[in-house]
Amino acid sequence: MVSAMVLLGPPAADASCRYVPTVADGRFQGPFTISSGTQDLDVFFQSRYGSSYSVEAMIVSEPYYAGSLSGNLDVADCPTTDYEFLRRTETIDPAPADFLFSGQGVRPYYRASFYGLHGGVGYADFRIGNTLANPVAVVVSVTETTMFSPAWSTNGSYDTYYSLQNTTNDVCFAALILLAPDGTYTVSTGATIPPGRTAALNTVTMNAPRNRTGTAKVLHDCPPGGILAAAAIANFTISPTPYYQGVKFEPVRAAH
Repeated sequence: MVSAMVLLGPPAADASCRYVPTVADGRFQGPFTISSGTQDLDVFFQSRYGSSYSVEAMIVSEPYYAGSLSGNLDVADCPTTDYEFLRRTETIDPAPADFLFSGQGVRPYYRASFYGLHGGVGYADFRIGNTLANPVAVVVSVTETTMFSPAWSTNGSYDTYYSLQNTTNDVCFAALILLAPDGTYTVSTGATIPPGRTAALNTVTMNAPRNRTGTAKVLHDCPPGGILAAAAIANFTISPTPYYQGVKFEPVRAAH
């Protein structure tokens, strides 16, 4: 588990950036024109502990190799350094056809993921710049990648079982968090999932307290859609037919 970002209020004015507010639901903003001679973009958005996010920027003007994107994400206004637990994900599925465009050594695309694991709400700032002199048009977006499930149970002989599939070409880290009905933390566990593989988790191996119910969520450090999750509440002691109830687990805040 990683420590959480200390998220503060919305950004103050900074002459080195143009400030763009957005919502972390996958909507695209732009295009914005950026060159090394103009102000960078500071995309700021509400970020909540116990959630995971993916930020991205892409050049949408031709020729695409006329610009090379730089990026930083932190809690500072117009940040020039990265949050400690930020992960760059440009080469992870789904990815551009050629991340370093056509051998030109430029970066027309930027994407990164981050998450926090404790309580609180604040703002994060995502800065995008262009290291080349040629102006380029850029679109930016922020997606919350948290996955939500409406129920888990350890009542009586019931337990809850989870399957988390890594749909990408790289390792993904996922954190499964069980919450009480009032939203307070109950128990959590993490899984490092190789590409194309599945992690099997359940309330038994998590030592979840007995005779409790609540909701669950999964955070992860891969791009949107990187994890496919399934859940079921089951009682295998019932004879002759064990009880099995599928439960939804979805990234409900991703518009795309």
